[in-house]
Amino acid sequence: MNKKAYKDYLNRWKLVAEIEKREIKTTTFELLLRQTISIWDISKSLQFSDKSNSFDSLWVHLQKKWIDRHA
Repeated sequence: MNKKAYKDYLNRWKLVAEIEKREIKTTTFELLLRQTISIWDISKSLQFSDKSNSFDSLWVHLQKKWIDRHA
């Protein structure tokens, strides 16, 4: 990889970081919570997390109910 290509690559990631910061500032709490729960669900389905280390199933159930009611 030449020097210019490397600098261009790093600059693109700086732009991505700026866009992510803007998105986080403008995203609602509800959407962030939904995304977080989705990530937990994906993690469990792919067995990336140990069930004994995951949140209590009742808590997860309450979170999902809250999201459904506020969607």
